[in-house]
Amino acid sequence: MITYEYYLFKGGVYKKEKLDDFLEDVGGLVVQEYRVLNESIVSLAIPIEEEARLDEIAKELKANLTKTPLIGTEIAVLTPSMSRKHLPHPVCDVAEHLRRYGGKTNVIGLSRGAGQKGGLSPKEKRLIEEHDVAVVVLGNFRYCLQECKTSLYEELGIPSVIVGGPPQIEVPSPHLYVGGLGRINHRLRRGEEIKKLDEIRRAVNFLIRKVREEQLHDPLIIDPLLAMICVKEQIPEVLEQPSPSPLTLKLDGLRIKLPYDKCVERVRKVNLNSDLTLEEVAEIKKTFFSDYILVKVLPESEVSLPEKCIRNYKGFS
Repeated sequence: MITYEYYLFKGGVYKKEKLDDFLEDVGGLVVQEYRVLNESIVSLAIPIEEEARLDEIAKELKANLTKTPLIGTEIAVLTPSMSRKHLPHPVCDVAEHLRRYGGKTNVIGLSRGAGQKGGLSPKEKRLIEEHDVAVVVLGNFRYCLQECKTSLYEELGIPSVIVGGPPQIEVPSPHLYVGGLGRINHRLRRGEEIKKLDEIRRAVNFLIRKVREEQLHDPLIIDPLLAMICVKEQIPEVLEQPSPSPLTLKLDGLRIKLPYDKCVERVRKVNLNSDLTLEEVAEIKKTFFSDYILVKVLPESEVSLPEKCIRNYKGFS
């Protein structure tokens, strides 16, 4: 199966067709694309051996090219509650900073997090665990983070970055802690504050790389990128949805923003090649995030398919 690298391409729309032709030639994929005035911003994936050619095209088009593993991930930015007396102010800045580097972020405020008695309800836990990584933004007090708020991250089944004011606290694996950014009353615009946002981004990058390395030991039966392309081609109306990311790529699947009851059967029957349909290689269920469809691609160890099917698909990929 092809190994992809993820890039954020920012450049003018002039001669952008050269980038489009390059992606078509090498089997690259556009994850997301949008325009801001005369600038084109493209999240893309290319085979790892084509990195040098992409760099040459970016220089020719005078574009900014950034390698970022955040592309193709969905990140939950979690705060104990949304009340004005408790919401840590950096939450929106953290979410926006990760979004600028290609991540799809969702801010989630808990319903029972006020004071020192906060915790996760079963529904909140399931909602958060639909994401690839969580960033849990907490406050300034070491006692509160270590003794009262531990349930907000110890119970999570996905890797998380814990953000708080104390310089360092102990958090269990696979979680990481970034200190020095607790509750503040202004936007993060200063140089040292931007550096702290970059530190959070690097911690998220580290966790994402670990997940992708683990997938190499037990690879997914298909690449979620290719599943996304097949859904685009066979259910084109998904791109007409008003959501900014109607097809959200994840580390192990997709979030498809179509009504579950109306569209789930079509999603299940999406053809990957002449031998495979999506329902044969993925768990497809209703999300806790609105009335959407969640596709979780299964690893090879959990799928029993004829060798011919797997071989044909790998050739296709």
